[in-house]
Amino acid sequence: MLWKGPAIAEGWTLLVDGPSPQAVAAHLHVVPIVTDLHLRFDYPAYMQQDSQRIDNSSGEVQAPRGTEVTVQGLADREVASAQLWLGEQRLVVDVKNGRELTGRFVVDANGTYRFVLQTVSDKEVIDPLAHSVAVIADIAPKIQLREPSRDDTVHLDDRINIDYSVADDHGIAKTRFVVHFQASDRPPFVRELAVLPTPLREFGGKAKVSVVDLGAKPGDRLSVAIEAEDNDTVGGPNIGRSTTRVLTIFSPTAHHEMLLAKQRAFLQTMVQSLADELENPFPSSQPQLTPPSERLLLQVHADLSTRLAAFDGAMETLIVAIRDDALTQDAVRRALGHMQQELH
Repeated sequence: MLWKGPAIAEGWTLLVDGPSPQAVAAHLHVVPIVTDLHLRFDYPAYMQQDSQRIDNSSGEVQAPRGTEVTVQGLADREVASAQLWLGEQRLVVDVKNGRELTGRFVVDANGTYRFVLQTVSDKEVIDPLAHSVAVIADIAPKIQLREPSRDDTVHLDDRINIDYSVADDHGIAKTRFVVHFQASDRPPFVRELAVLPTPLREFGGKAKVSVVDLGAKPGDRLSVAIEAEDNDTVGGPNIGRSTTRVLTIFSPTAHHEMLLAKQRAFLQTMVQSLADELENPFPSSQPQLTPPSERLLLQVHADLSTRLAAFDGAMETLIVAIRDDALTQDAVRRALGHMQQELH
């Protein structure tokens, strides 16, 4: 039967698998049909960068988004017209003296381009060599936040000191102070710090912001940072963000609860130390103790002496802390004062 012959089998192979790479290469030619390539890069205006020309180029393009690329080459035959195929785009190429080609395109995404020639005999010839196009990303501004320099607790009547510097590869357009309220659905607080009519590659600024202006409440935890936008008018703006600092709004109630917890922990430690001393009294006379028992007793009292010295410092810290606490009762202050006197 005819459908079992080699020709039929070869036909089925082409239908199922497609033509072989060798067959495609033979159809498209095995060598480039446009050589002697020269590239010119005209960069976007925001970059403030002079045009660049690369002679005797491989044709590979690496440039920021928005760059206009001019490609000049020499066809290996006389052509009536030509195109540049860039992805799905079909761009007209200028033809001079039958073989000199000049094409242009704007870099927008990674991909490839190739020449397609229409010969004088009206035959379309596709260049087998595709040249790569790679977008160079415009880097977001880098920000150094000097103040606030650490996480901290602030009061509603405080002012937040802001000190920062910004650097960018092409130009900084604006900066702002951004505050996010943790564990809250409240919108962030944003205050514009600087708008630069002429973008700079380096910029620094200082400011003060009143805590009350943020709309914060006692107990709030605020994530604060500086953001900066660059002047990328093509694929941007690109936004950089500084290190985040966490500012906690002072809460009298929360502060008092913390002091109560410290008082409880202090008193518990004092009771435990008293119990240790009662269980291991230091004899007033010289009893007959075995050496192991004597060493153990001396060690216990040495530990108690060390703890007593630590108690004295901890009590002084606690007394100072509750001195300005409006919710601590005077009786508690007096009691701690008497305990401190007894220790001395």
